[in-house]
Amino acid sequence: MVYFDSKKNIIYQWLTNPKAWAILSNVRRISSSALSIINKHSKLYYPAYSKTAKMTYYANHCCHCKSMQGDFMMFDEPGGVFYPVTSEQAKKIKLHEVINETIFANANHRQAIE
Repeated sequence: MVYFDSKKNIIYQWLTNPKAWAILSNVRRISSSALSIINKHSKLYYPAYSKTAKMTYYANHCCHCKSMQGDFMMFDEPGGVFYPVTSEQAKKIKLHEVINETIFANANHRQAIE
């Protein structure tokens, strides 16, 4: 399976190249097999309603107060957890490789540039 974006004239490598990866955000639906993999690493990723986005999506939650950590703050704000602006911030991100598993999701995506 290949995803071709005709507007950008790009074939998304993460669908065809096992060494490539993508970031998913605003995940509205996700396969149970993918969710079980995520839950092995965190029980704080579950659906919640965002007043800002005006929709329900899977999001990280605070380990102390269980407040939703919105995807914009996490992925789109410079200095956010998944938008590091220094090498020190980038070193704090843990990547977990998923081998031989197809992940089905209804989400926004960004392909990683290597």
